[in-house]
Amino acid sequence: MCDSTQNGSYDENLHIASIFVVFVGSAAGILLPLLPEFILKNNISSYKEVLLKNLTFYCKWFGSGVILATSLVHLLFEAFNTLSPNCINLTYEPLSPLIVLGSLVIVLVIDFCLARLMYRKRLKAEQTIRDSNVIDDGREQEEKNEADLKRIQKIQAHTDIIIIESGIVFHSVIVGLTLGVATEPGFIALFIAIVFHQACDGLAIGSRMAELSYKGKRLQQVIMIVSYALITPIGIAIGIGVKHNFDPAKVSTQLAIGILDSIASGVLLYGAIVDVLAKECFGTGGPTGKPGLLEASNMDVASAFGALLLGAGIMSLLGHWA
Repeated sequence: MCDSTQNGSYDENLHIASIFVVFVGSAAGILLPLLPEFILKNNISSYKEVLLKNLTFYCKWFGSGVILATSLVHLLFEAFNTLSPNCINLTYEPLSPLIVLGSLVIVLVIDFCLARLMYRKRLKAEQTIRDSNVIDDGREQEEKNEADLKRIQKIQAHTDIIIIESGIVFHSVIVGLTLGVATEPGFIALFIAIVFHQACDGLAIGSRMAELSYKGKRLQQVIMIVSYALITPIGIAIGIGVKHNFDPAKVSTQLAIGILDSIASGVLLYGAIVDVLAKECFGTGGPTGKPGLLEASNMDVASAFGALLLGAGIMSLLGHWA
């Protein structure tokens, strides 16, 4: 990154075409896991229903591997490399890990506050039922408290998805900008890698969204889909617009990219380990509240970890180019 140059040939038409291709790849990635939600609304055979549910399962675990690899192989490595003492003369050299730590702690506090709110609601519900002298009133209060708990759980689940998408979106802006200013040789390889990169990230977000109910929140779902699909093409367009003035070796440019990558890395690292892997493997199965892998069959466990490793492996391989 420190000695990057932009002295090769620049095909503007190809760069403009890349905007639309990357948009299609991003949109396809995030929409694929959501297809079963729309298909299952129609009358289909039980065989097809099982296939669609299996598709959602594999997409979810493949996406988990993608999120984990993106946070470590892409974001963390790039952040450390960009803000290294070899690139920038910093007064405080471990700036990147400090920013990663800060963003991770902020997300932890937000997630903890929501979890604590859920815990207190649960205690209140249990205490109300114990103290109730009238059975009917107790049942009515229990139903009300359970409804409150479900509402808070839904808020936390949607917050988890927003945390994951925000980390990926930060990174996607930089990915798009990098492609927008890239020159030959190397543009084609970078272009192909980024298309797959964005499709995989989209699959990771979409598979998480597919687990949640967006009843009454359809606008939020549409905004999240459109935002992800457009963010990298917007980055490419910005790169095309500033290609003559953009210098990746400039200190201010490296600081901006390094800080953004560090923030995104902390956010996504927390999302990958806590909100995705820990809850799915050891908790209640994530936002759905269904049993996690602890209660799954051996075949499901093997399939889940196989899909996880496949997603992480493909994303790690793409880290060589993008």
